[in-house]
Amino acid sequence: MSAAATLETTYQTSFDCHRASNWVERQICTNQELAIRDVQVSQAYNSLRRRAPYSSQSIVRDTQRGFLGERNACQSIACIERSYDNRLYFLTNYASAQPAVQTQPAGSQ
Repeated sequence: MSAAATLETTYQTSFDCHRASNWVERQICTNQELAIRDVQVSQAYNSLRRRAPYSSQSIVRDTQRGFLGERNACQSIACIERSYDNRLYFLTNYASAQPAVQTQPAGSQ
């Protein structure tokens, strides 16, 4: 690795950029727009995980794993951007269709 490559600016992401293990993750760490999308998708995913009923948890988790596999198969910045945009669209629309998780049994105060 060249000295220039080690001096690249990294941006805040949902994962540790020092552990970036593939080309896509390295692009996310060094591209501000991708890093912003990464954080947005991570926040939407975590929000949905907290809100989704137990019966939907596996769907949320499995679709996230599928998203990561598709994102990591990208070979261009445009593909990564589309992947994040599609995932954010899914998470936002799926979340709006889910009722909030009830934290207390009905009738208790």
